[in-house]
Amino acid sequence: MRALIIEHDPLSTPERVGDHLERRGVALEPFVVVEDPHDPGVTASFPGEGHDIVVLMGSPWSVYEARIQAWVGAELDFIRSQAAAGVPILGICFGAQAISAALGGTVGPTPRPECKGRCARTIP
Repeated sequence: MRALIIEHDPLSTPERVGDHLERRGVALEPFVVVEDPHDPGVTASFPGEGHDIVVLMGSPWSVYEARIQAWVGAELDFIRSQAAAGVPILGICFGAQAISAALGGTVGPTPRPECKGRCARTIP
């Protein structure tokens, strides 16, 4: 089995999820969307079909942010195509936002920050 791991930036790696998949004989194929987290305005061409599982990792951004609109639309299209093909998709944090947005849900800011200023990392 092959799992496509969508890493939205170099710091959003599969860690434990990847370890669990590999222990079960699943080959991980990473795809990094944004190489430089300080420049998220890149474009991206998401891989085609042929993966047994898709894992969408986190990100320092949110799906609705203007500065990632150059690539997030392509990712939402990719998610819709994978869902239509019956490929299992796991979304973690940003990945869950992307699944929701792609499949008709809504995503928006909360009235208070999730980490209340204690986030482990931030990218300006």
